[in-house]
Amino acid sequence: MEQDHARGGAVVRAVGRGVLTLLLLVVALGQLVAWTSPTWWVPALQLWPVQYVVLACGVVRDALGVWNVVLAVALLVLVLRGARCRGTGLLRPVPVLAVVVAASSLGLWSYQVVDARQAGADVGAFAPVVPFRQGTVDPDRSVTVGTVDGTDLDADLYLPRDTDDAGGVPVVVYVHGGGFTSGAPAPSPYYPPLLDRGYAVLDVSYRLATPDRQTWDTAVADVGCALTWVTTEGPGVGLDPGRVGTMGDSAGGQLAINAANLGARDELDPSCRTRGELPQVSAVVAGYPAVDGAAAYEESGLGRAYGNHYVGGPPEEFPERYAFTDSVNHLGRGNPPLLVYQGGADHLILPGPVRDFARASREAGTTTRYVELPGQEHTTGGGLGTLSFGDLVGRDLATQWFVEHL
Repeated sequence: MEQDHARGGAVVRAVGRGVLTLLLLVVALGQLVAWTSPTWWVPALQLWPVQYVVLACGVVRDALGVWNVVLAVALLVLVLRGARCRGTGLLRPVPVLAVVVAASSLGLWSYQVVDARQAGADVGAFAPVVPFRQGTVDPDRSVTVGTVDGTDLDADLYLPRDTDDAGGVPVVVYVHGGGFTSGAPAPSPYYPPLLDRGYAVLDVSYRLATPDRQTWDTAVADVGCALTWVTTEGPGVGLDPGRVGTMGDSAGGQLAINAANLGARDELDPSCRTRGELPQVSAVVAGYPAVDGAAAYEESGLGRAYGNHYVGGPPEEFPERYAFTDSVNHLGRGNPPLLVYQGGADHLILPGPVRDFARASREAGTTTRYVELPGQEHTTGGGLGTLSFGDLVGRDLATQWFVEHL
């Protein structure tokens, strides 16, 4: 009986050590991909399962925020305690890795907080205090901005609570991400500060790509449809069509940029109503936008999957389609002011092409700001649908941009 009990205890301890070691390795991978250049990972990113693992480690790390430090220190304590109990040396690989991970977590967090404040974001060192909370509000109503080929283009409308603006309130047209193949309007942590500053938000939908239906030209047209709704129907619900901004993340970031810039060049054909009913977009904010589909196709397995669904195949097969979707081809001096922010450790849309696009936008005469958040993955932690430190930074910068330009 005692032997069985001892054997059972040994099994439990072995399983505990295994779980502890696995968790430590996952946390260590999250730190490694935060500190290294995403371009170093391109050969591994060609395999989409590997890319998923890298992205998942980064998103969870970013969602934890300052709690990465707490987790790393807790792992360090458990590892050192276990090493002493077993009489093993503290310089063995696992204890050494635990020390490195704890130091890396503290260093990365300090770097991110200092950088965010230098970028002008008003965030605290311990924000958000509680991880994985929503930080959202519900929409005031749902509307249908148009019907195209039998598909209703629905949108969620958020209205500010207190406003004395008799001429209507400014509105931000928000375009969701999802690789052009998924996603829908949904509450976001980015909306409350805009509402508090007197802005309305129209969170719009667009037709999604499928293996049998490429939407490289129709998705941006659907965003144009939503923009014409602001002009024609918006005044009836208290919106000012003379003060319109666009905003989006990832795939939605590309659509927000392209819809605004094509409209400024009088080249946007909305999928409902007419060009003449498009408002003039006054400001654009794009988070980690997919501005260069050709580069994404070459850089990763998921980039190829999205390109095949959204555009229809590789760039060499459809050069004109990629030319239309790539945002650099719609730049001009008359384009609205643009803010682009992105994680410096983005392994889905690599920072290099986005940085190059922002530089080209500035050189084309557009007021452009590019902010790179160090060590942040794609979605800057918001991929879990909860409020992250990166969200706090991004939404603060976005709100400031709209206050300045809208």
